[in-house]
Amino acid sequence: MMKHAPFCIFLGISLLTAQAGNMGSSSSNIQGDVQKELVRRQEELTIVNKLVIQGDDAMKSKDYATAFAKYQQALDLLGSGPVNKNLRDQVLAKFGSAGVSFAEKLIADGRYNEAEKVTKTILLTRYNPTYKPAIQLLANLEQPDYYNKTVTPQFAADRDEVNRLIAEA
Repeated sequence: MMKHAPFCIFLGISLLTAQAGNMGSSSSNIQGDVQKELVRRQEELTIVNKLVIQGDDAMKSKDYATAFAKYQQALDLLGSGPVNKNLRDQVLAKFGSAGVSFAEKLIADGRYNEAEKVTKTILLTRYNPTYKPAIQLLANLEQPDYYNKTVTPQFAADRDEVNRLIAEA
């Protein structure tokens, strides 16, 4: 049994060396995966920044529907991790403001159900369930006499046309 001892030790050292080699390649695989994840997150942040800029531009031109959609896309890409908390909070504020403005525009156009959907989207748990302007707007929408619901989309279009013709005259 003793004459096989050097062979057994050699075999054991060979196995340990092979495992260490595998651990090295495993370690480099992990480093590669981490690097890929960092690159992916950086690319997502670049996209988020572009979406926020597009949302800001839409808000400036009072295109609230586009702004609302761009900010929502940005929030969905950001996720809710602690790393992006400050950026997420900023985008969330813009999302809420754009959403309330969009809902108010929908109400002015007599599109109450759509306004309610937008408001409820803002108040989803993954976004901002405590956003006071949206809570108030939703409460107003749910009161039967708060808005003049005889204003329909057709009425709003006719009103806008009359206003345009008056301005033209």
